[in-house]
Amino acid sequence: MLMHMKSEGANEEQAYSMIYIMMESPGNEETSGAYDSSHVKFVKDMPEIKNLYEIVTTVQPNGIIGVSAQGGAFTPEIMKEMCKIKEQSIIFALSNPAVKAEGTAK
Repeated sequence: MLMHMKSEGANEEQAYSMIYIMMESPGNEETSGAYDSSHVKFVKDMPEIKNLYEIVTTVQPNGIIGVSAQGGAFTPEIMKEMCKIKEQSIIFALSNPAVKAEGTAK
């Protein structure tokens, strides 16, 4: 994604500023230290956000990509909010098997 953004004219700082990374459990002490040096450029100065729905309503993304194997993370409320933001939102639930997918077509 970064390379594509840069090929479309964004500089490195702009490209990083448009991508948000959320660990599995924001605010969970067990995973809060899970960020490593490769995540530093993605860090944003934001208010504390407790869940994915709050991220979607705060950030207003054009798309979300799920790779956490947190089954059902893309709730109907999140999907509806994404449609309010952009009618043709990009929503990728990439985790396998299907029971661990963040969302389904249903």
